[in-house]
Amino acid sequence: MSVALRPITRQTSASRYGRRSIFGTFLLGFLSLPSAGCENKSLEPSVVELHGAGSTFPAPLYERWFNRMAEEHPGLSIRYDEIGSGSGIRQFIDELVDFAASDDPLSDQEIAQVDRGVRQLPMTSGAIVLAYNLRDANGNPVTDLRLSRKAYAGIFLGEIRTWLDEEITRYNPKTAFPDLPIQVEYRLDSSGTTSALTRHLSAINQAWKEGPGIGKMVTWPVGAGMPKSRGVSRGLEQVPGSIGYLSYAYARQEGLSMAILENKAGSFIAPNLNSIQLALSELDLDISKSRAFLADPLGDTAYPIVTYSWILCYRVYEDPSKVGMLKKLFSYGLGEGQEASEELGYVALIDPVAQNAKGVLDSISVTSSADSATAIPVSDSESASGPISQAVIDTVHKVDGAENTKTTPEDLSDMKADDADDVSVKNASEKQGNDTSSSEQPKLGEF
Repeated sequence: MSVALRPITRQTSASRYGRRSIFGTFLLGFLSLPSAGCENKSLEPSVVELHGAGSTFPAPLYERWFNRMAEEHPGLSIRYDEIGSGSGIRQFIDELVDFAASDDPLSDQEIAQVDRGVRQLPMTSGAIVLAYNLRDANGNPVTDLRLSRKAYAGIFLGEIRTWLDEEITRYNPKTAFPDLPIQVEYRLDSSGTTSALTRHLSAINQAWKEGPGIGKMVTWPVGAGMPKSRGVSRGLEQVPGSIGYLSYAYARQEGLSMAILENKAGSFIAPNLNSIQLALSELDLDISKSRAFLADPLGDTAYPIVTYSWILCYRVYEDPSKVGMLKKLFSYGLGEGQEASEELGYVALIDPVAQNAKGVLDSISVTSSADSATAIPVSDSESASGPISQAVIDTVHKVDGAENTKTTPEDLSDMKADDADDVSVKNASEKQGNDTSSSEQPKLGEF
C-alpha cells in the first residue's frame, strides 16, 4: 500500500494578494512510500541538485518555472538565492553556483574571469518603473503622477527636492501637491535594476552621465539606500513623499503607484505590457556577445526604461545529469514557460530571440564528453519510474527589512554578507581567458 503525503508549503511572510512573498522560503515536496514487496528496491531516486543565485527582477517568473519543473521531474532539487545581480555574478565567477541570473549581461572583463566559459541566455524582459508614495494636500492618493525627463533626472540628482517644484507641478495641473520633501529610495546592493536605470539616466542627462554614471552600484547624490527590491518597497511604504525604482512586475504585485514618464518622443507613457513591449521591439541583441541595451527607446508610445534579464551558465560542467537538467529547465523556460510572462508582469521573448537562446543552451556540454550532455533528453515531459516519486524545490530568499534611513540588525548582517561577497571577486588577470580556438562565428551568448 502506498501513502502519499500532500505538498508542504512553508511561508515566512504573508502575501497581500494571495501569493507568498518572494522573499520567504518555499518548500514543495511530493513523497510516495513503497508498497509491500518493494523492500529490496532503493528507497531514493537519483537526485539532481541545482543551485542558482542572482537577480530579484525575474524571481517571480523563475519561481513559477521551478515549481512546474519540480512537479514534472522526480528527484530534482532547485535552490535559487535572490541576492541581486551583482552578488549572483560574483558567486558565478567564483564557481559557487550552477547558474546565475542578472539583469545586466557579463562584461568582457567578467567573462575573462570564468575559466569554464560562459553561456548567456536572455530569458525574459520587462521594465524599470518609478514607484512612489504620495498623497495630495487633501490627503487623497496621487495615482496619475506625471514626471518629465528633467523632473525625474533632477529628483535622482538631488536638484529637485520637494513635490512643489515647478518642474513637477507644471505637468500635473489638477493635482494639489503637498509641501513635502522628496525622499529617494535606491538599491544599496549591487543590482542589475540599478544598472538599467542608470544607463537610461546617463542617456538623457549629461550631469548624471558625468557624475554617478552607469553601474550596478553608483554613488547616489541623494536618498536612502535599501537592501534588495523588498527594502526599496518597504521604504516606499513607510515614508510619505518617497520615490524609488523597481521592476514593473514587482511594483505591480506590491500594488504600488507608478509614475507616468516622459519618453524620448515627448509623450507621457504609463508602464504597462503594451508600452513595454513597444519599447522592447526596438531592441536588437548583439548576436556575437548576447548583449542588449536600449537606453532610450524612440517610439511615440514606448515606455522609456526597459531591459532584458539573463541566465548565466558555464560552457562546460563535470556532471552529465546536471547538464541534462539545466537544459530541461531552461528549455522549458524559453518555450512553454514564456506563457506565464504576461500574468506576472513580464514581456515574453519574441520567437527569434528565444530560438537563438535555445541554440546557446544546446551548446553546453560535459567536460569529459560533449555527448554526455544528452544523457537526459530535453523534452517537455518525462515519466517517473519506480515506487518512489519525489520532487523537491527549495527557493531560498533573504528577508530584507529596512527603515527610512536606518537598517535593522538583520539588514546590517545581510549587508555585511554582501560586502564579504565583494572581496571574493577574482581579478581578471588571475584568470585564463575562455577557449577562442574555434574559427566559427559564435552563436548568441557563446563565450
